[in-house]
Amino acid sequence: MAVLGLLLATIGTDVSTGTERFTLGLEQLAEGLIFSVMVLGLIVVADALICVVSPSLWLAIYAREIAGRIGRQAPTTARLGLRLVAVLAIAAACFYAFELNRAIGDVGVLVAFGLFGIACKVLGWNRPMLLFGAYYGAIIETNISRALMLSNGDPAVFLRRPISATLLLLAIAILTLATTCSVWRGPSKISPKGT
Repeated sequence: MAVLGLLLATIGTDVSTGTERFTLGLEQLAEGLIFSVMVLGLIVVADALICVVSPSLWLAIYAREIAGRIGRQAPTTARLGLRLVAVLAIAAACFYAFELNRAIGDVGVLVAFGLFGIACKVLGWNRPMLLFGAYYGAIIETNISRALMLSNGDPAVFLRRPISATLLLLAIAILTLATTCSVWRGPSKISPKGT
C-alpha cells in the first residue's frame, strides 16, 4: 500500500520537465491529487458508504477492530441515525472537495477514493500506509530530483554516501522480504468459527 501511495504521489505535472504523468488526459489531474481529498475519500466516504448500506456491517467491522466491546446489531433507531450521519458526512466531504477548486472532477476523485476505500476495508488493506506513501511521495521525489541534478544525472550518487546507500539497501531488503513472505505464505485460508 505504501508503494501504491508513492505511485499516486507521482500523478500530475513533473516539476523538472513540465510533462504530465499518469493524468489520463484529464485536466483535473494535471496538478496532482489533493491529499485531503484522498484522506476524505479513503476514510470518511468509504466508511460512510458502508454505514449507509448496512449500519450493522459498519458496527461489526469496528466491533472486530476494538475486540467486540460493542454489540454487532444496532437497534432500528440507531441504524437510521447512523445512516443519517453517514449521508451528512458524505455530503460534507463532497462539498469540501468541490469548494477546494470549484471543480466537479475533485468530487469524482473523492468518490473514486471512497469506493477504493471500501475495497481496502473489505479486503483488509492498510489505508493509512497508502496515505503515508502518498503524503511523503512528493517530498521523496523532489529530493531525489534535487540529488540527481546536483550529481549531473548520475544515479550512483545514492550509493556513494554511506547513509543513503544503507537506507537504499535496507529498503530493497525489506521490499524483497515482504514480497518473498507474501508469495511463500500464499493466499490466506479463512476457516469457519470454532475450527
